Amino acid sequence: MKLKIALFFSIVILSVFLIYLTLLDKSISYLALGDFLTVGVTAETQDNYSFADYVYEYLEEKNVVDEYIKDFADNTYRTTDLIRDIKDNKQIEIDGKTRTLKNALIKADLLTVTVGTNDVISIMSSENSNSNFYDYLDSILVDMEELFGLLRQYCKEDIIVIGYYNPYFGNKKYESAFSYMNTKVNHLSQKYGINYVDIYDLYASNLDFLPVINDIHPSSKGYSSIFDMVKPVLDDTILK
Repeated sequence: MKLKIALFFSIVILSVFLIYLTLLDKSISYLALGDFLTVGVTAETQDNYSFADYVYEYLEEKNVVDEYIKDFADNTYRTTDLIRDIKDNKQIEIDGKTRTLKNALIKADLLTVTVGTNDVISIMSSENSNSNFYDYLDSILVDMEELFGLLRQYCKEDIIVIGYYNPYFGNKKYESAFSYMNTKVNHLSQKYGINYVDIYDLYASNLDFLPVINDIHPSSKGYSSIFDMVKPVLDDTILK
C-alpha cells in the first residue's frame, strides 16, 4: 500500500515538473534592436507602433512571451552605433531596473534587427557617392559582418534580420543600392545562421506603404505588412 502511495506521488511530482519545464521553455524573452523600423517612426501623426510591437502582440496572444525590450533601439542608428552599444555594453533603465545590452542579448530567445538603411542613405546622399558607390556599400557590409558576429557571440537563439526597401521610388541609383544590400546581407545572414526577411518587392508594389514623398518612414500599414512577412518565420522557428 505504501509503495502504491509513493508511486502515485512520484508520478504527480514528475507530471508537475514536466509541465513546469514545458511552460518554462515557452517563456520567450524578445529583444528588438535597430533603427526607425524598430522604433516605429511613421510618416503619419500616429504613435510609434512598429513591426516589433506586432511581433510582441502576436507572441502575447500565444501566451509565450515573458518580456519584450525595444528600449535599446534608436531611429537614427547606423550599423556602427549598434556595434558600439554592444562593445560598450550599453545600460538602460527599464521599470526602475538597470539592464545591460549584453545581458539582454544572452537572455533573448528571439532577437529582431533592423539596421543599414540610415547608412545607405547617408552614403548615397554624399558627394562621394558620385563615384563607385558600391565601394561605399561594401564598407557598410564590413560593419554588418562585424555586427552579426557580435550578435551571434551573445545570442545563440533565433535571430531575424529585416531587409531593405527603396524609400525613393523611381530613383534608379537607390534601387540599385538597396537591391545590392538585400542580396549581400541575405548571404551574410545565412553565414551566421540568421533568418533574413526580404521586404523589397513588398514595398515596391505597395506605394501606400510610403505615403509621404521623400519621407523614408512607412505608414502604419507598412509596418503591419512587415509583421505579416515575419509571422511565418516565427511560426517555423521559435513557435514551432
